[in-house]
Amino acid sequence: MATLNKTEEEDLAKIISNLAENNERVTFQMVIDSLSDRIVSSCSDLASLEAQGPVWLQKITDVALANHVNLVRDTPSWKSIKTKIQEQDVPDSPSQPSDPYAASSAFFSPRSRLSSSELKIRIDEKEKDAIRETIKGFDKSKFWILEASIQEAALNGLPAESVLSVDEKVHKLALDSIFKHPSQSFIIDIDDPNWDDMFTTAELDEIIDFGPPVLPPVLQEVADIIAEFEQLPNALEAYNFARQLNHNPMEEPLKAWFCMTIMQTAYLFLKKDQHNIADFPETDKQYLIWGFLSSIFQGTDIWALGKEKSSVASAASANNKRKLSTTDEICRKAIGRKVDEVYICGNIELGCMEIGGSSTDQTKEIKDGRMKMPHVLKDMLLDIVTKSPTLVHKVNVTGYLISGT
Repeated sequence: MATLNKTEEEDLAKIISNLAENNERVTFQMVIDSLSDRIVSSCSDLASLEAQGPVWLQKITDVALANHVNLVRDTPSWKSIKTKIQEQDVPDSPSQPSDPYAASSAFFSPRSRLSSSELKIRIDEKEKDAIRETIKGFDKSKFWILEASIQEAALNGLPAESVLSVDEKVHKLALDSIFKHPSQSFIIDIDDPNWDDMFTTAELDEIIDFGPPVLPPVLQEVADIIAEFEQLPNALEAYNFARQLNHNPMEEPLKAWFCMTIMQTAYLFLKKDQHNIADFPETDKQYLIWGFLSSIFQGTDIWALGKEKSSVASAASANNKRKLSTTDEICRKAIGRKVDEVYICGNIELGCMEIGGSSTDQTKEIKDGRMKMPHVLKDMLLDIVTKSPTLVHKVNVTGYLISGT
């Protein structure tokens, strides 16, 4: 059996656990796709891949078993990895060790733990069949047909029956995709450029404008204070401006929060070059710089729970199909997707926050903001409307994605 040192085992365990958190089933192929860059780096040619392939599978099996992850031992395709090996420039590279974990520790260095390969997990036909079965159970009479779609069809002389609903376009992208995508969970993220190929600009505008505003209007008194604040030239002026605002914290909690937030934030910038915010770790950014997204709820019934909190709604969604073992072994209880902060009132989750590290880490931004957070927000929304069906089309859940500084 292949052996791993403690760091290598922890890093591989983290990859497998992340897959288990975000998927009902974890396959060899999913883990191989997540590790593709590292596998390629450990192989000098196709012959070494052929020798190392079984070693990788054994190591994946050992770590999954040790972490109680039920691994589906499918027959993985190595085609994409073979292509990368053939394309890599090997003449000037030093010979690679035969053992994939004997290579440089850069395989699992902090900077390489989140690679773009983790965004390229393939969806298999069994999963697509499950999506098709789910779609069959939908009531087509409730599908959402946009006015912009009807107008577009009329301009092109097409019958109204030819117009595709929003639901049908989502289903099409979900089934046409080769890789995992939020559309397979029936999620639309308007900022995702993939939707530009499915909807016209007018259709996207109609989707954005649907429903009540996400944020309530700002009180005029607060708007006036903000307008005055925007004219201040530096951090010291901002600090003194907030310090001198007359208010009663018991009767005007929003103004009290505004004053404290401005003073605390301005204080970080009173001395030039005192802080290099870009170098702050995530936790410091969350509490020192963006702490006002938590403190605003002080004195209300809403709690901001941080420290990589698992979403209860996400866990409930992941576990709703668990059943006793019969012909199939019972799957392990899944934990909810972890986010940096969850906003909760009683037993209802109202939103969440994800905060990134380096401003150059676009992969983490895409993974957290385009993959993880939409699923968490969907589970929260579903939990709310399941408990209170009258809130359908009326309630919003909010997600804050903070990248860079």
